[in-house]
Amino acid sequence: MSELLKNYSRQPKIYLKLPSEGRFYSQNPTEKSGSGELPVLSMTAKDELIMRTPDALMNGESIYACVKNCIPMIDDPWEIPLIDLDAVLVAIRIATYGEKMKMTVKVPNVEDEELDVEIDLVNILDSFRGKVWDPIIKFNDLKLHSAPLKFKDQNLYEQQNFETNQFIAMMRDNTKPLEERKQEMSKVFDAISETNIDLVTNQIKAIELPDGNIEYNNIAIKEFLNSLPVKDFEIVRSALTERRKLFELPKTNVAVPAAMQEQGAPESFELPLVFNQSSFFALK
Repeated sequence: MSELLKNYSRQPKIYLKLPSEGRFYSQNPTEKSGSGELPVLSMTAKDELIMRTPDALMNGESIYACVKNCIPMIDDPWEIPLIDLDAVLVAIRIATYGEKMKMTVKVPNVEDEELDVEIDLVNILDSFRGKVWDPIIKFNDLKLHSAPLKFKDQNLYEQQNFETNQFIAMMRDNTKPLEERKQEMSKVFDAISETNIDLVTNQIKAIELPDGNIEYNNIAIKEFLNSLPVKDFEIVRSALTERRKLFELPKTNVAVPAAMQEQGAPESFELPLVFNQSSFFALK
């Protein structure tokens, strides 16, 4: 960009404190800022167009490109831990469209009734403050050193899930012999099981023994976890799930007008903030 126009280019609209505080990245992005907060720029017209492109959304490239352009201190957006991803996207939305987001939602217990609500996204960001991922999972006399999944892990899982659903739909083709379809379906379900197990094992980075020795080898860790009885494996999975839930987006309490309550609607209901990139980044 020319020096003449540099002062008129995009400037940071807000500053984001990552819920992880920069932990779990190959290179902590907060070390680049003196305050520990990352400057967030608004999306460009190109960013907005990409975020509405189905193919780019499917393979994660749209989010990668948008984060790269709006929060340049994050060198590799694929490295973003999932406990940071929601906060990152909310911050970009605020920087682009403002602190409020309007939504039209269906009212429970009544037919054909909708309500316009306004979400305060700053409150959403504030809800992450003070939350910490506890890396140590105590398991029998072992200590499992854990880390949250990253954006690249989620993206790979979602792509595999999409491809699997497409394959299952194709297997409904009755022109193929039944036995052949059974064999192919068996392979698909084996792949699904392997992926679900990997989502757990990939979050365990080291295993500490009672004598202080630590196993860091990924293959050895995966073999150990795969050899556990199902009950013990579920203990590990549940511990990781509890840590992830701590960083879920909070629900918004919506008050219902008296006229709708008279039709059977509740006094209020909780509205989850669900990310659909094509609509979440639409200007409203």
